[in-house]
Amino acid sequence: METHIALCEKYVESEADIPPTPLIEQFVQRLLARYPELDEGVDTAWAAAPLLGEAAGPYICLPITPSYAEEASAFVADVANELGLVCYDPQQDCLRA
Repeated sequence: METHIALCEKYVESEADIPPTPLIEQFVQRLLARYPELDEGVDTAWAAAPLLGEAAGPYICLPITPSYAEEASAFVADVANELGLVCYDPQQDCLRA
């Protein structure tokens, strides 16, 4: 949890405009291939748009809607694992593999 908070403070809450890394961009594109961007009238897993707007540098905090929490978080963890990324679930306070 401490690492998650530190990364969030360093990247997401920073005043600096830090573009997402290419790997995070690839990660988001893979997620959006399954669950499209949040848009009016679209049923999707995401609670914010654009999803890439939730990323900064090597970090992204994914806002998942409650109705998709279990399904989407499992998919997120699978994609993160395939790309060699670390996936932390703050609701369960655990690393997802």
